Amino acid sequence: MPFRLPKAFGMAFFLWVGKMAPSIEKYRQITRNIGVLCDYTNVGVISTPRGLYLMDPGGTVETGKEIIDALSKLFPGKEVEGIFLTHAHTDHT
Repeated sequence: MPFRLPKAFGMAFFLWVGKMAPSIEKYRQITRNIGVLCDYTNVGVISTPRGLYLMDPGGTVETGKEIIDALSKLFPGKEVEGIFLTHAHTDHT
């Protein structure tokens, strides 16, 4: 049986190659304090009174600046207090 990549890999690769800048339009609220900033990687966002915590943010300085710019518009006055990396991929480590 020949080796085949799962369809999800193809979509993930397409999104990574066709990089989309994170923006406030791509933010999806899940609960009152939890959301996802959708990009070529999905950045989990947890908002607390102390600040913001990100899960698996982008992997380049450019993407990091775009994420911070979008978050500063979504959460004025809140700063990133911590980052959680759940696993290593080039799109978020």
